[in-house]
Amino acid sequence: MNPTDEHLRRFLVRYGEALSAGDLKAISGCYAVPSLVLSDEGSVPIAAREEIEAAFDGAAERYRAQGLVAVRPTLVASEALSERLVSADVRWDYLDEQGRSAQQNAYRYVLRLEDEASPRIQVVIGTR
Repeated sequence: MNPTDEHLRRFLVRYGEALSAGDLKAISGCYAVPSLVLSDEGSVPIAAREEIEAAFDGAAERYRAQGLVAVRPTLVASEALSERLVSADVRWDYLDEQGRSAQQNAYRYVLRLEDEASPRIQVVIGTR
């Protein structure tokens, strides 16, 4: 039941399109609930889709104000952790109007497989 890297790439592209558009419902639909965000600063448990939507509310507009118009994922690595959990290391390129990468962020996601083609983000870990 583990997705192929191609399934993960398609999911990440769909998630990136939702992020770029600021589509809060589509963004929250990419998450399993409950979920968890981990960083050096601490952990943030997410109990409801509304919390995800609130966290991303206005983010696309803030990026556009910086001249960044889209985000592009690169699946760096993936690993099946169990039958329903997959770890994915992803680099996000934030693109300017000319399609150039103007900023990058990296995350490790633990994705829950609800069915073969539909992973959902369960854990987000900001990485270097």
